Amino acid sequence: MASKLHYVEISWLDAHDAHLGEWVDPKKVDIGIKVVTVGILVKRTKKYITITHTKTEEGDVRGTFNIPIATIVGIKTLK
Repeated sequence: MASKLHYVEISWLDAHDAHLGEWVDPKKVDIGIKVVTVGILVKRTKKYITITHTKTEEGDVRGTFNIPIATIVGIKTLK
């Protein structure tokens, strides 16, 4: 492999349409849905963490996914 892979499990709050266009009491509005995403860490910036699900021996990646840092609840490095 070109470089050591770091697998991570990221818990984060995703934006979602919780009420599907219904009228709702503002006190009962859901804020976000907790999501857990597992993948190979590709890049970390001040605003995003980028992970991927596939990496070749040459280092090319496929299935990249950006998670906004502001939405992250926790990160765990997997072995």
